[in-house]
Amino acid sequence: MENAITIHRISKDLKTDNQYVAFHSHDFYQFVYGLSGKGKIIVSDKEYIAQKHTVILIPPNTDHAVYGEDNWHSISTKFSCNSSLGSVTKLLPVFIGNASQYESILFKHIFEEAINQLDYSGEIATLKLQELIFCLSRRIFQHETTHSNFFIHPQADLDVNIRLALDFIDQHIEENLSITELAKLSGYSNHYFSSIFKTATGYAPKKYINHQKIAKSKELLLYSGMNITEISDSLGFESIHYFSRLFKQIEGITPLAYQNKSKEDQAINMTLDKTIPITEYATPIINKNPASPS
Repeated sequence: MENAITIHRISKDLKTDNQYVAFHSHDFYQFVYGLSGKGKIIVSDKEYIAQKHTVILIPPNTDHAVYGEDNWHSISTKFSCNSSLGSVTKLLPVFIGNASQYESILFKHIFEEAINQLDYSGEIATLKLQELIFCLSRRIFQHETTHSNFFIHPQADLDVNIRLALDFIDQHIEENLSITELAKLSGYSNHYFSSIFKTATGYAPKKYINHQKIAKSKELLLYSGMNITEISDSLGFESIHYFSRLFKQIEGITPLAYQNKSKEDQAINMTLDKTIPITEYATPIINKNPASPS
């Protein structure tokens, strides 16, 4: 079966205000997703300002350059697609604007699959990238939004008070949340609250909270620059030892090992042909930013 997408390379890059990638082109697509800071991307003769959550799609065989302006941190995904998916991708604009919450999750999950390199990571990353392209296309051309809660099925007929509890958890994930507090917020007894919460989400309340906290910790480990103690404290864990133990229980790896996978800027070639050199899809970052082209 023909793959709809081939991911060539995924990288997390930092460009300071004196660094840039010179004008070049390549015969594949490139998504650039902003994590923090500010950058400038010139595609053909048009200039785009890129910031946190900004999405830019560089088409194949198109001259472009990337300039750091204020510690521009981004994820770059280089890929090719078959004619069927290509007919969708080529309609997307160069400047897509800010990603939705769910689209941001997809960009980060694709990168996380790349650095994890677990069984089927390549296949999962490919499927998520394909989903991302369809989500962007639907949002842009049909003016729809994408469902953002990735724990709950979009069609789930949730009790309004359970939805209230879920929103409260999301907004207070850094706190030490208790079942009693959530049950009271929902207007239910502890026992009844726990029962209908599990029916609605598939998780007991405490397990759901723990998974949400660990999901947030993974994001902080990869993208925030905070150390493990700071992350543990910021998410309301009783101790770093409990945080580390829970993280390993859920993820199968310690927080330190997970963070070390992306402590420095990462670049992962995803193409399965091992004869391809690691620099095949790389473009060098140059120090000493010259005057920007007019």
